[in-house]
Amino acid sequence: MKHTLSIAVSAALMSMSAHSANELAEGISKFDVSSVAIKSVDATSVNKNKNQKAPVANIAQRFVVEKGIENKPYVYIVRLTDQPVATYDGGIKDLKATNPKKTTSALARAQGAQKAGKLDVEAPEVKAYVSYLKGVQSSFITRASRVANSLRVIESYKYSVNGVAVRVTPDEAEAISKLPGVERVERETMYKMDTDTGPVKIGAPNVWDGSVTNSGVGTLGEGIIIATIDSGVNTGSRSFADIGDDGYDHTNPRGAGVYVGDCAGDYPEICNDKLIGVRSYTRITDDYGDTDVFPPNLPRNGEDYSGHGSHTAGTFAGNILSNVPVLTPGAGEESHGIPGSFEFAQISGVAPHANIIAYQICYPGRSDAGDTYGDCPGAAILAGIEDAITDGVDVMNYSISGGGYPWSSDVDMAFLSARNAGIFVATSAGNSGPDAATTSKHAPWYTAVAASTHGREIDYSKEIGQFTGGDSELGMLTGNSNSLGITASIVYAGDYANANDPAGDPAQCLQPFPEGTFSGEIVLCDRGAIARVEKAQNVASGGAEGFVLGNLLNGGSSVDNDAYVIPGIHIDAVQAELLRNWLASGEGHMATITPSEGELVLSAGDDLADFSSRGPNPSISTITPQVAAPGVSIYAASADQKFGHDGHIADPSDFAFLSGTSMASPHVAGAAALLMAANPSWTPDNIRSALMMTATTNMRKEDGETPADWFDMGSGRIQVDLANQTGLVMDESGANYLAANPNEEGDPKTLNIPSMADDNCVGACRWTRTVTATKDGSWSVSGVGISDGVSVTVSPESFDLVAGASQVITVTASADVSGDEFLFAQLNLTSDNSPDLHMPIAVIATTSNIPNEFNISADRSADTRVISDLVAVEINGFTARSYGLTKATGVTESILEDSDNSNALDDLEDGVHVITLEVPENAKYLVAEITASESPDLDLFVVRDANENGIPETNEIVGSSATGTALEKVSLVEPQSGTYWIVTQNWSASAPGASDEFTIVTALIDGELGDNLTVDAPSSIAAITPFDIRVGWDIDAVAGDKYFGAFDVGSSADSAGNFGLVVVNLDRIADDVQVVGGRDGFLVAGDQIDYAIQVGANFTSEDRLYDIALSLPDGVKLVEGSLADGTVSDDGTLTWNVVQESIRGQAASYSVTTNENDAFCANPNFGQGSGYLDLASFGIGFSDADGDTVTANFNVPASLLGQAYDSIGVTDDGFISFSGDVGATPWVNQLMPDENPANGLLAPFWRDMIFDNANESGLSVATAGAFTIIEWDNMRPYAAVADDILDFQVIFNNAPVGNEPDIIFSYGDVTHVMADTLGTSIGFESIDGMTGLTTHYVGDASESIGNIETDIVSGSQICLRLQDPDNTKLLTFTLEVTEDNAGGPIQLLALSTLPNNIGTKMAVSPVNDNAVVAVAGDWDGDSDVDMLDIRALTRAIQLRQDIDMSFDFNEDGQVNYTDVRLLQGMCTRSRCAVN
Repeated sequence: MKHTLSIAVSAALMSMSAHSANELAEGISKFDVSSVAIKSVDATSVNKNKNQKAPVANIAQRFVVEKGIENKPYVYIVRLTDQPVATYDGGIKDLKATNPKKTTSALARAQGAQKAGKLDVEAPEVKAYVSYLKGVQSSFITRASRVANSLRVIESYKYSVNGVAVRVTPDEAEAISKLPGVERVERETMYKMDTDTGPVKIGAPNVWDGSVTNSGVGTLGEGIIIATIDSGVNTGSRSFADIGDDGYDHTNPRGAGVYVGDCAGDYPEICNDKLIGVRSYTRITDDYGDTDVFPPNLPRNGEDYSGHGSHTAGTFAGNILSNVPVLTPGAGEESHGIPGSFEFAQISGVAPHANIIAYQICYPGRSDAGDTYGDCPGAAILAGIEDAITDGVDVMNYSISGGGYPWSSDVDMAFLSARNAGIFVATSAGNSGPDAATTSKHAPWYTAVAASTHGREIDYSKEIGQFTGGDSELGMLTGNSNSLGITASIVYAGDYANANDPAGDPAQCLQPFPEGTFSGEIVLCDRGAIARVEKAQNVASGGAEGFVLGNLLNGGSSVDNDAYVIPGIHIDAVQAELLRNWLASGEGHMATITPSEGELVLSAGDDLADFSSRGPNPSISTITPQVAAPGVSIYAASADQKFGHDGHIADPSDFAFLSGTSMASPHVAGAAALLMAANPSWTPDNIRSALMMTATTNMRKEDGETPADWFDMGSGRIQVDLANQTGLVMDESGANYLAANPNEEGDPKTLNIPSMADDNCVGACRWTRTVTATKDGSWSVSGVGISDGVSVTVSPESFDLVAGASQVITVTASADVSGDEFLFAQLNLTSDNSPDLHMPIAVIATTSNIPNEFNISADRSADTRVISDLVAVEINGFTARSYGLTKATGVTESILEDSDNSNALDDLEDGVHVITLEVPENAKYLVAEITASESPDLDLFVVRDANENGIPETNEIVGSSATGTALEKVSLVEPQSGTYWIVTQNWSASAPGASDEFTIVTALIDGELGDNLTVDAPSSIAAITPFDIRVGWDIDAVAGDKYFGAFDVGSSADSAGNFGLVVVNLDRIADDVQVVGGRDGFLVAGDQIDYAIQVGANFTSEDRLYDIALSLPDGVKLVEGSLADGTVSDDGTLTWNVVQESIRGQAASYSVTTNENDAFCANPNFGQGSGYLDLASFGIGFSDADGDTVTANFNVPASLLGQAYDSIGVTDDGFISFSGDVGATPWVNQLMPDENPANGLLAPFWRDMIFDNANESGLSVATAGAFTIIEWDNMRPYAAVADDILDFQVIFNNAPVGNEPDIIFSYGDVTHVMADTLGTSIGFESIDGMTGLTTHYVGDASESIGNIETDIVSGSQICLRLQDPDNTKLLTFTLEVTEDNAGGPIQLLALSTLPNNIGTKMAVSPVNDNAVVAVAGDWDGDSDVDMLDIRALTRAIQLRQDIDMSFDFNEDGQVNYTDVRLLQGMCTRSRCAVN
């Protein structure tokens, strides 16, 4: 979340001329300091960055440096800041909006003849904006060519995204990312490629024959264009012929003979009226020239040599074909396949009369199969989406991997543009199941599809037998596979080394075996890890001619009908174990695998495939996948030519069985085509909502028994016939999808999509959804909890709608349980005029928002604090169990620097200190904290002896804190019982050979109840009603003590602890009420002393009423009229009644001035005047910091927002870090404040720069008395993208007096060339990133702030003065010493109570004895009269010295021996006789 700047700095404040700035800097000296005080400081560590966070996936970074990548040209996608055509909503002068959704309703219209809004690429406004983007891109390429000599443009994009794909080096790509107008630069990602009865399963024939259409006229997708964004298409396949076996003669909606892509160029023969376009991309086809991999003269067009693209296209729109035999792959690279005994009477795609355009964005091969050219380049994918938009397709199928955080993914943003252009996008959920959170398809604007079984299986039962050889007999084994038979020698793969997989298990057959490993044998492989058919390919590569796949005990249990490239059989685990045992003895093993005979077997289906990726969505609170569809053993078109498969055995065939979510997605794409044809006015979101709300939920997990949940199946398996009859649909706007980005303060939960999710639902969570009627109807609405403990209420519970009208529904999910697991529920909508509709609901229920941790700064030993603004489920009897507070135990030790600081546990005698603790069962809290250190950098580790061997080991570390500073803390909540070691490592000593002293405190809170920590709240509280908890403590503590504790809370005595455990960290700070004041020197009767009762600032959450009393000791009296704020009681006691208002939430800040408008804004004068302080002139050289992305840590005093620090990190990018975390991209300057790292910083000139010591650019650090000086010298932009150069420095005044500033930024030798374009920030930010100020800014996050070119010149100075929130009160009074004062210290203390705070006690302030009354006769001033005083007086008389007349006790005008005798009588000690 971005936070509003806390201070507005006007341009006038920062404006200054070079002339006036220099004059002021040189003409005013505020502090004069001796130059000999300046001492150089060396860095304690450079680029430790042990705490640096990895780039966060959901933060859109402009450029991410990839460590270790070779500096050679790669393809990078450069996204520019202007919106692409499909999402441009206007805003540029004279350029109208081109988003086709901009002027249409966000809600669906009633079903009608008018087609939903599509992007018209011929529209004048589109052409004008495209022309504008061409100019923008041309200008960018010109600029980019200056910083990237090797730049070559691969593709340009204007409709899906606004950007270009370029081939440049990583260094050049980073330089390009700094150019103005660049939003993001990312190296091209390589994505992986992720039906007989399928159409019947999803209800397509009912749409075909018109039985479920409003008009009664059926549709098979006529006039709808579907794009396959994949590996191309088998242009010669029957599935894509002009005329299908049903006699349907396709019509080209673009016009007869009007094709796109390759067909409109050199290859018109590969298209027809069904296949109306084939587009290829040079990113792929340029590599066809590699004749080591591809045949010579291979046509450079979009022909499919993979089979994947043809299969998906055949599934969504393949022709109706009759009598199609089941084929096994042929040999070599070209084959139509080998027919088996079984044939399908009919197969087709879901929308068999739709038209197809194929976009070849994938290579034929697969990188994971060892092919030289494999997978799908991002540049080609974007080009395919771009072209599909301009070609006017209606539906896209994308059965490829990818995804991630939607708003930072180029591909996902391109799909948003497609959706805005009226295109329905179906995509595969991924094949990484069955574990949770395995799908990467997170975007809420497309339809991600899970894979399920369709209930059709051809059983290819077969046998392996006729075993000979070996030392024992083995009977016939049975199994399955769609393959031929073989008789041959049989061997176990585990007995053969695989040089291509030296670290792997050869029995798993995970990589292709080297050629010649086998000589025609049948090879047995173990099941697991990779695709089953791949294992057959891997042994075939090594020379095998037969294959057995054997299940493992406790492994996968299915026996599958796979088609292998060689004859084979799949057998179960028990039989496989028998076969392995037989092969393990003897020799000469032979076997026969019989050929298979296919038999059609029908079952219910709707079991989720084990490979199908699952939700939940780890990026945002939405449900993914959205729906499920058949994706197991789908039979469809394939490729009869398979070139480019040099890493594995090719398997060409006209048709093939494939499984994957890649096969499920085209079922949805085809279904969308049918709905679009039947309902031309429906938008992509209308179609998706119809499919989701009518899907069947009668599905099971991969075990075939357990009911599937929403993260397995989405809303369920689609039923397109019911979807076409839906009475309600939903829609959302492209603008709202863009605005839902959480990084821009958006909330995806507000999107109007047909599912609801909340991963932080406190007691109850609410959503609103808007539905629009496709027909008149009366509706009932209800909610039902599926998981225990969750219920759903709705409003309204019923409504009536006419076609085209809309209704807002409010849905509330409530939970009375909490945990880390999602709970499931369902919204139901029913009407007589529609199939039953539903929406899935998923929540992580939190029974309360009570925090897990509570920090207390205690200024009294018995007091309370309030935790406010809490909500929870209904509380019938608030219950709290307190485990008390425990005082931390502290030890102070010394350790040398660890000679190998890369591993703290390698030698426990080298640079580490170890504390051993025994943690009992049911412990609540374990804490270790370093509170003081001479070392600038200590690291802290907590290790549990998990294996009970008594030796701390790296894999036993259960907690660590290893920042670039020394004050580390590790805490464990509810630690397991056992032996623990607290290990402190001296990562970097204060000096070579230094043994650094440090203090560490530890505390262990066991499970025993305690009585010094109390917790109170109302006993009964209605659900989701705000309430407070009051936490109290009663301890015997002094300032500096640390206490730790814990308590848990529950909603009733029977549910004790159900709200969870709260750990407490209490620091005892200075007393809130103190007596301050006093007077130097010895006082006598009549002297007056000024005092005050100091009531400390109130940072608690509530106002505090104080009753304060102070009794006057003997010998003093109140000076009349000096007690302004209090009263004097009858017994002479001084009393006050004071309200101290809360200032909680008020943050410290700085006021900002410059030497233009503030005469006190100046550097300390070390002889240079008050201008720039050049450390080199004092003999201070560069530190060790050198290079790019450098953070150097220095053990020097500095402060930020009133907090003192003893070490800082200084970066080459012009800012100082106080947190130890400079973020993943410190070179990207931010607006301050910004919660994203870096936080806790001072930025005198934050810009992407580099230390280059060899060229006199570097960092110098020095101290001088109260001053710390940080100087950056000759700093230039990284990669020399401009000739700008400057010196600048920060001077910390650690003891400011009067008007002296706390911090001064100074600038010298400044040359600006591109000041208005180079990203730069000047300002400061708090540790939490919540408060701060940007005085100057150039970058992409906002309009520019200030004017760097005119404000930051040689001699400029910016001064920061701390503005600390503080309402400390001083209740003043004056006392006078009276004649009867016996002398000695005047001891004052105050008693205070908080009468309105239940649970507090009277506090006694520390004694103030800062004023001392002289004792008569006290010669030596030690406040008593003893022999030393008598002897001193006697000696003075003997020497005839001048003696103070206060020793003239008899007042006779002289001091003599009579006074000595009188003094002896005044003696306050015994034995004061004069010798």
